Amino acid sequence: MVDAGFGYVQARLQARHAERLSEPDWAALGGRAALQAFIERARETGLRRWLRGISAVAAVHQIEQQLRHESVAAVERLARWVPPRWREAVECCAALVYLPLVQRLRAGGTREAWMNDEASFALSGPGWRARLAALADSGDPNARRFESWLAIWRSRWPPQERAARRRLDDVVARLGGEARTLAALVDRKELPARETWSRRRALSDEFARRFRADLLTPAAVFDALLLDALEIERLRAELVSRALYPGEGR
Repeated sequence: MVDAGFGYVQARLQARHAERLSEPDWAALGGRAALQAFIERARETGLRRWLRGISAVAAVHQIEQQLRHESVAAVERLARWVPPRWREAVECCAALVYLPLVQRLRAGGTREAWMNDEASFALSGPGWRARLAALADSGDPNARRFESWLAIWRSRWPPQERAARRRLDDVVARLGGEARTLAALVDRKELPARETWSRRRALSDEFARRFRADLLTPAAVFDALLLDALEIERLRAELVSRALYPGEGR
């Protein structure tokens, strides 16, 4: 059901969506460009908003750190635009950016100094940071922390908005199905890297269609957040591969 309260945020999301790169755009951007050239080209596209503070001399952990920070900033900005009753549900999505890092630290093993600093940033303060801290300290195994987050996220959906809740349940079911398919293919060693990215592109195309279909609804906000996450994931791969293997190009 269309909700006029989402008019402002929809306009902002539409403007952002128009800047997303197509497959030919990604191909033209990448090629065999080294990191410096790639960053310069990317800054001329809609990817510029993720690249603040990233340079060709940045270490891999600094690249990933800055992408996390920009992702969180984008979620928090979006939360300020939505109607107040949906604000906490949007803010909750910021915790997902840091959940893998927190899981790794709680699991023990090698710990770099930057990890402690990043975890301190993620776990300090109110709002979604407090919820992330609660998840990290819950004692749940890693595999269950996402399920715990999912329960928290669902608890922030306004209970009276049944149509929106059904649409978001459909999104959760679709992503859960994709995750189970990927896990099964990995277990059978039937998922080459090329197919992984092919499936990601198909998922991005699907949610771009959902975004257009969910015009002026809460679901459009979360469609857009997923599209952001897929975009950042792809950008991260492009940046990190060039930072790790600077002499090889692409």
